Amino acid sequence: MQRSTLAKRAWLLFFFVAFLFYIYGLGHMPLIGPDEPRYAQVAREMLVRGDPVTPTLGGRPWFEKPALLYWMMMATFRAFGVSEWAARIGPALSGLLTGLLLYFTGRRIERADEKLKRRGLGLWSGAALLSSVGMIVFSRGVSFDILITMTLA
Repeated sequence: MQRSTLAKRAWLLFFFVAFLFYIYGLGHMPLIGPDEPRYAQVAREMLVRGDPVTPTLGGRPWFEKPALLYWMMMATFRAFGVSEWAARIGPALSGLLTGLLLYFTGRRIERADEKLKRRGLGLWSGAALLSSVGMIVFSRGVSFDILITMTLA
């Protein structure tokens, strides 16, 4: 087997394992801490009212955080029903997308700089980020942190 084919398979295996770390078991734990249930409740209330503009908590306007996470949860609640898994899948996919965006950014830098050609900057950068314990942990919770990280990537 050629070396490039073997390397591609190794990276595909890595990204598959990363996918499992980020996605598998998202719904096996209840929403924890004060924030996860609160954010899920805000999104649920927005969905029930049919109002994506005004976040509410307990029927009162609640403008503590930006609405991107709530919109994401509204979409997944509508598609999959209100559950822990549906609340967490958006941030988990955002974490994976952040790693993919870092990969493409690294590839673009590789193409622009002759010294970096064939060094795997994109692959190693994406792999380092996706295998980071902090990235995995924050991506598996209902949190604004990963969404902000993704938008900056």
